[in-house]
Amino acid sequence: MTTLFRGIVRAYASGTHRADIQPVDSLATLITGIPVASDIPAAEVLAGRECAVLLFTDDNPDDGVVVTVHGSPPATPAVGVQTLIRDADADTSVHTETSPDEDKVRVTVASTLRAIFQNGVAADDPDIDLVGDVRTSARLRINASSSDLLDPRILLLSRVAPPASVDGLAGVVADLGGATTLGAGTVTGVGGRALARDVGVTSFAHGLDYLAGSTGVALMEANCIKVQGISTGGAAILNARGLLVQNPSIILASITNFTGVEIAVIGPTPATRRPFVDNGITGGGDNDDGNRFVSNTQFASLTGAFGGGRGVIGIANALTVPTTNPVAAGILYAEGGALKWRGSGGTVTTIAPA
Repeated sequence: MTTLFRGIVRAYASGTHRADIQPVDSLATLITGIPVASDIPAAEVLAGRECAVLLFTDDNPDDGVVVTVHGSPPATPAVGVQTLIRDADADTSVHTETSPDEDKVRVTVASTLRAIFQNGVAADDPDIDLVGDVRTSARLRINASSSDLLDPRILLLSRVAPPASVDGLAGVVADLGGATTLGAGTVTGVGGRALARDVGVTSFAHGLDYLAGSTGVALMEANCIKVQGISTGGAAILNARGLLVQNPSIILASITNFTGVEIAVIGPTPATRRPFVDNGITGGGDNDDGNRFVSNTQFASLTGAFGGGRGVIGIANALTVPTTNPVAAGILYAEGGALKWRGSGGTVTTIAPA
């Protein structure tokens, strides 16, 4: 005979999805191993909760089923009721709408909110908000067409309209890793980094600082750092550096006044403002690019010795006086404060005494 009765969950086995039920009208009776309906989540079958049990025969619990557990959310929510999918211990879940018509999806992993999906309505209210480290095994594209994509481990920023103000942007990393094939060539090591980390409130740390152009003014070209087309046809490149500045003696320590390259002010306003340029010989004459210097320049020493002059050249005594002859060239140096010249024939001439 089919019987429907009210009971209390006393125990539950998640592996078999079965429960031990105590009928409310017979507290001395315990029916063990009754199957639980497959649409009832395991996390909702908790000891002490009331339930409804349907028995198709009086003597065989296997022929019965727990059809509902009171206190659990409905399998199909009504309009305005939250939808929740979670694991057995309830610390990992996908949650929609904690309030009616909220239109947000939250993903929680091990009790930590990891992602929010929504229709953002403000500049600081994004459509997708991720918490924690992000890794992708495929290409990551930001507002770029599929034809722009490069190696899977390169972050590509393309045609993104700049915001009105960018303050504290801490760089973009393109990490090529070990031995990575890029087109027909091979790149070994790490490259493409522009990083600024551990920036204090009143200090500056620039991985790459780029400012150029003005509203209404044509911008022909403004390069912060550019290294272009050294190798073609997939040929190997060995030690091609646009700029390399290293200070190996200082690692994880304070740095005071270490300057690799610094051009802060160019003046007094030369015609082209171009320290430093070298485009090779283009015909000779005063209008060639060459290299132009408008301030004091010191050779053979890190300490300037200019005698109070401006726009002068200082040459410190040679650390080692040359002893061999240059080929098709000459050597200019200072010794004992005297200016000397050693020619390719080995003749040493004192140009000016000390």
